[in-house]
Amino acid sequence: MFFFNAPFLIRPSALTPPDPATFTLIFITIRLSSFGFAPLCQSHQLLSPSAHLLHRSQIDPTAIMIIFKDTLTGDEVISDSYDMKEVDDIVYEADCAMIEEGGVSFDIGANASAEEAAEDVEDTAIKVNNIVNSFRLQSTSFDKKGYLGYLKGYMKSVKTRLQEKGAPAETITAFEKGAQKYVKEKLLPNFKDFEFYTGESMNPDGMVCLLNYREDGVTPYFVFWKHGLDEMKV
Repeated sequence: MFFFNAPFLIRPSALTPPDPATFTLIFITIRLSSFGFAPLCQSHQLLSPSAHLLHRSQIDPTAIMIIFKDTLTGDEVISDSYDMKEVDDIVYEADCAMIEEGGVSFDIGANASAEEAAEDVEDTAIKVNNIVNSFRLQSTSFDKKGYLGYLKGYMKSVKTRLQEKGAPAETITAFEKGAQKYVKEKLLPNFKDFEFYTGESMNPDGMVCLLNYREDGVTPYFVFWKHGLDEMKV
C-alpha cells in the first residue's frame, strides 16, 4: 500500500469574489492508495497584507499599554513596555539601554570612481539612550543646592496636584514621608552619580527624571517619582 499527498489551489468560478481584505485558499489533499482515493478539503481564511494594519485593540482587546505622563506638564516620560519596577512605594525604576540611531550616509560625486566613493562613505550612526530617544527627554544639570531648591517646589506642586485629584490624606502623607526618606537615603548620598532630564517641553516646573547605572556599571536605569505620574492606557 502506498499514499501520495498533493496540494492543489483551486478557484471555483461559482464562488462570490472574496472581500478585498481576505482571500480563501482551499487545499485539497488527495490520498491515493491501491484501493482508491479519498479527497480531504480544508478552507483557510487568511488576512491580506493591508489587514495587518489593524490597531492592536482590534486584534487583542486585552493588549493594553500604559503610558505615564508628568502630572504637572503632560509630558510623556515612560511606558510599561520598558522593564519597570516600583521601589519603596515612592519611585519607579526603569531599565534602559544604549541603541544605535541613524546609519551610513553616502556623499558621491557625479563622476566619482569606485575608490573615491568608498572614501566618501560615512557612518553616521550614533548611540542614544532608548528612553531618552523615545520620549524626547531633555538633558539638564544641577548642583546639589540647586536641585534641593527645585525639589522643594516640585514636591509642593505634586502635593497640591494630589489634593486636586482627591487623593486620600494617608496617600499624601505617605508621599511626603516616602519622598523625604528616598532623597535622604538614596538620592543625596549618590548625587554625583545621577544625570538629570526634563520632559520634552522642558518645563522647569515639571518632573526631573533621574538617570543612574546599576551596580554592574553598564546597565542604565531611570527613576521617576510615582506620585508625579498620571497613567494613560492606549
